[in-house]
Amino acid sequence: MVLLVDDNIDMRIMYANMLHEHEVVEASNGLEALVLLARLPRAPDLIILDIEMPVMDGPTFLARKAQTPWRDIPVLVASTVFDRLVDTPGVDGMFDKRDLGQLWAAVNQILEGAEVTHAGGS
Repeated sequence: MVLLVDDNIDMRIMYANMLHEHEVVEASNGLEALVLLARLPRAPDLIILDIEMPVMDGPTFLARKAQTPWRDIPVLVASTVFDRLVDTPGVDGMFDKRDLGQLWAAVNQILEGAEVTHAGGS
């Protein structure tokens, strides 16, 4: 299962279509994602997280997630701005959200247990 966390519905639809081989659940911000994690019958295998969202942004979600039973779920950050996340704990990979090829490669690497190459110069 993959949890998509992005306030942009078009991005969530695009990611969900690309990940059609996987069960996908969606949240529109970090707070909604934390509530959803508590309600899911099992933890997702991966979280794809946007950085800039209303209500609760990506960095705040990561900080809160670190204090939960879900702290070990891998997180891929989807963004066009990576400088806010240099050396951020809890980030297993980053990709440019406009590059679906990077997304696909990063998802496959995470789900297969390989180390993800970070995009955006980090």
